[in-house]
Amino acid sequence: MTTQAWINSEAFGIKDSIGYHFIVELLKYPEELNVMSDLLKKFESRDMGKTPSQPGFCTENGFVHDPVSPLGYESATMFASLKGHPDVAIRFDTLVNDDRIFESVLSRDANNDVKRDHPMAFTTFQSRARTLNGIEGEEVLDKVKEANGTSAHIFMWASMGKKHDVFAPKITLELETGIGRPGEQINSSLSDKEVLELWEQVSSSIRLRPTTAAPKTSDVQPQEKSPLGTLAATGRVCPQSGYWESSEDGEIRGGHRRFFTEGEIMPDALWLGRPNILQQLRGERPSYRTVTVWKLASYAASDAEVRQVASIENNDKSGA
Repeated sequence: MTTQAWINSEAFGIKDSIGYHFIVELLKYPEELNVMSDLLKKFESRDMGKTPSQPGFCTENGFVHDPVSPLGYESATMFASLKGHPDVAIRFDTLVNDDRIFESVLSRDANNDVKRDHPMAFTTFQSRARTLNGIEGEEVLDKVKEANGTSAHIFMWASMGKKHDVFAPKITLELETGIGRPGEQINSSLSDKEVLELWEQVSSSIRLRPTTAAPKTSDVQPQEKSPLGTLAATGRVCPQSGYWESSEDGEIRGGHRRFFTEGEIMPDALWLGRPNILQQLRGERPSYRTVTVWKLASYAASDAEVRQVASIENNDKSGA
């Protein structure tokens, strides 16, 4: 008999009279145990009336700063309805792809057995590739006539994204009309013209949220140095060139003390664990990435040292 053990983790927080509840369930592997602490280090409360300028993931009254690991399979689903039209439903999904890319909208439509078996029941308004504000995708807009004589609409646009890329997730927008009670087929409360206009308004609103990029060195005016002891968490822009120390315990690959150049993104820490017997035989050592907080320990002696250290690190990376 095989027994499996799982770990569930919860955290609570209150800020500005708003309560936050975090739940992480079914943790199984050692590298997953830092999920909750990583999330909390990146999370901050957010005014719903303001749009963050930094890159990250928005939630209701909250914001999770980048970088977000693709291993987290970040996803979000939103539903919307139309006042006075209970049969109309809008759904918007984003999902970070894993090792696979789902079949495209046009490919699925070409292989749709229902449309092939009942061609007279479908009227296709559009079936095309369509780029929305720089996001490449495909859309299929169908009107369906049911056997009982009712008519409804099924519209879909999707961008299939890339593998393991939080900046290129799978994005899906769906709009349906004629939705009644379970098992009930009803007529769309919107005419063809109205639903096409609604689709255009909703779909054309999809866009990437603008974020503030790190300024170029040539654009930055001379300013006072950040004080020693300044903290910068994983994912934040380094405010000061110098030597920074990780707050993590244990052995960290590359050491607890690292040199970072102003403007680069502060990395996570790669914690090195103790190998088990089998790993020792294989010459392996377990390692786990974790979000960390870096503290400014000392400055670079000169601009020449900044360039020299950066050159050394670039050579190390190219030879790795």
